Amino acid sequence: MKTFLVIAVRPHHADEDGATKAWREFLSGTKPFLPPTAKGDMPPEGVWQIPVDTSMHMLAQLFPLADEHHIHLRLLLLDDAPAWIRYSPRV
Repeated sequence: MKTFLVIAVRPHHADEDGATKAWREFLSGTKPFLPPTAKGDMPPEGVWQIPVDTSMHMLAQLFPLADEHHIHLRLLLLDDAPAWIRYSPRV
């Protein structure tokens, strides 16, 4: 199944408080239409796997939200859902 790997780029600029506020508001705005992934496959904050065949409406909602908060998005189209490999450093 084709999947988009969507990465929202956290803003960094002179007004760090404004950038942090925009980032938090953007992430909050995604919650109603981008469901969290399963706990075992939890990608980092601001990264989503969106199946192309069933979830294009999610992208349609994500683009205007990103524009509103000046968040850049990177999309990678994959032929299959990614198989995540976990590395846990020794602490």
